[in-house]
Amino acid sequence: MSIFPAFTMDFDTLSNKLIETIRNDFVNGSLTIAKNALRGLIEIVERAYPNDTNKLGRLVNELKKTKPAMSALQNVLERALLAVSSGDRFALILQLNKLLELLEKSTNDAINIAKEYITQNFTPPYRIVTASFSSTFLKFAKVLSQIESNEIFCLESKWAGQDYSVLLAEKLTQIGVVAKNLPMVAIGTIANCSFAMIGADCVSPSGVVNGVPSQNLALQCKNHDVPLFVLAESIKYTRKCNPESGFDFINSSLISKIFSDDIFVNK
Repeated sequence: MSIFPAFTMDFDTLSNKLIETIRNDFVNGSLTIAKNALRGLIEIVERAYPNDTNKLGRLVNELKKTKPAMSALQNVLERALLAVSSGDRFALILQLNKLLELLEKSTNDAINIAKEYITQNFTPPYRIVTASFSSTFLKFAKVLSQIESNEIFCLESKWAGQDYSVLLAEKLTQIGVVAKNLPMVAIGTIANCSFAMIGADCVSPSGVVNGVPSQNLALQCKNHDVPLFVLAESIKYTRKCNPESGFDFINSSLISKIFSDDIFVNK
């Protein structure tokens, strides 16, 4: 679905609209934001390809500035920038669409790896606790619920006046997954959970970044011997993570396992 008005064809207007949309998206998960940026680029190339192709490169760089700590967006746009340098409109459209396809496959592969591990190592029904909001975790919960009974506990995740656990619980319920909100004062009850799972905005050798209160959840998991898993596509990997306001850094020593694909590893 287009983020642009049907009548808008001017490159500068479309570019400013895309930049504004990505910068002000504080609801979607990081990979969804990256995919939306890519879809917006594709639409701009299709509808308003500029005579000065350098403008496309400048647009990509401006998009990178919107969320500099979000590694999925940065890595996707780096690849888009390489494609832009070709200067061939139709080749560019093909390359950007191929990148979008790979991102979708990356998500599906990571989810399938997590599903296989969970179903082989844990006994249903699964009681799963999570924190913040992850589009990838949302898809994982739906896939898992189709084969096994599970219950998701969404730990209170407040930042900037919004509780992302409420948003996640609502979306889980809409897709038929049993979900409950877990107040912070009741965090000790995670001892009764099968495991915890969170998404990630950034993955580095030393740890991951995810929305608050992921660090608190990680420490509680350690105290109660509850495994903490991270579900993150390989496009989110980087050498170092720098969390911004509203995000936590979770040291790798607190993480039991990271479920990821290998599509973008060393590429």
